[in-house]
Amino acid sequence: MPWISDSPMKKLWIMTFLALAGLGIAGISHRTDFYRRHDPTGKYTAICSYRTYLSFLPMSPGSSNDKPCFVKIVDSTGENYGEIPVPMMQRPTSSGTPMAQP
Repeated sequence: MPWISDSPMKKLWIMTFLALAGLGIAGISHRTDFYRRHDPTGKYTAICSYRTYLSFLPMSPGSSNDKPCFVKIVDSTGENYGEIPVPMMQRPTSSGTPMAQP
């Protein structure tokens, strides 16, 4: 590449920058599943997930478990029936049931 000089240090800095940018993009797009619920027939499953980077951001007092998330419905064969964003979901309580918040 003509815009990169032959300096090994410059190449090292560019490769480091590209590696960190790749890790940043992967970190922002990664999701963590935190709740799965099967319907009574066992045919469908609701999967709630949130973006992993939200775990590292400071939250306001009293809302450390509240996160915007996505709810996806899949059947027993793994076919995806869609996904919707939910503005705020409270992580499961001791009873195991999450609560959506308006």
